[in-house]
Amino acid sequence: GAYMDKIIAEKFGSDFKENLLNQADSILLLSNDTIESRLCDKRPQVLGIDEDLTLETKLNDKISKQLKSDEEGKFPFVDIGFYIDKNGKPSGYFLNFFSTANNKSNEKFKNELYEVGLKALKEYKHWEPGLVKGKKVNTENNVRVYF
Repeated sequence: GAYMDKIIAEKFGSDFKENLLNQADSILLLSNDTIESRLCDKRPQVLGIDEDLTLETKLNDKISKQLKSDEEGKFPFVDIGFYIDKNGKPSGYFLNFFSTANNKSNEKFKNELYEVGLKALKEYKHWEPGLVKGKKVNTENNVRVYF
């Protein structure tokens, strides 16, 4: 990467790459498209929390006693995807990923675990929207929920 940057700078000028990225950001802002939160200059965050949100929630005994852990003692988890608009309002929740913890028997709890995780995530009703070049953008986000 460093060698490639050196060659680009020699051929097109030292600020070529930065200018190209600025131009791409400007086009993105004009398009009003939804972008992945990881591509933001500042990712969306829950108001008052200065880091990415990760949730841990308890399950009722009926489910927790039936779940199987992996070799390291870890239980299944879910990644819940959703959108945050420029005003910080979340919507459009969906199951982005389900980890069975390497036990196929946990698969039958996928929907229940998603619903429990979704309930916990919906407690966060307002977010600080993502920023690109200091401007608010619509984002697609992901929160991991551990049980």
